[in-house]
Amino acid sequence: MKLLIFTGPHCPGCRNAPALIAGVKAAVETEKVDVATPGGAVLAANYCVRGVPTVLLLGNAGEVLADWRTLPSAAEVLEEVSAHA
Repeated sequence: MKLLIFTGPHCPGCRNAPALIAGVKAAVETEKVDVATPGGAVLAANYCVRGVPTVLLLGNAGEVLADWRTLPSAAEVLEEVSAHA
């Protein structure tokens, strides 16, 4: 499983992404994706991300297991990780 956290440079809510990463990194691989970069924009388009912050929990085959259109709490993410383990 992998947690993708889509952020952008002008997103006030995205400033809390490091705290989310710190809270879940022991349980799930995380990647912060800046949608303002070319690679980030492509990845966002692949998953139909239209706004930031967006957080996706992906399965091992890249399928979306859970998604949030705001930053979830670490507890919410960990609950989803446990549900899909």
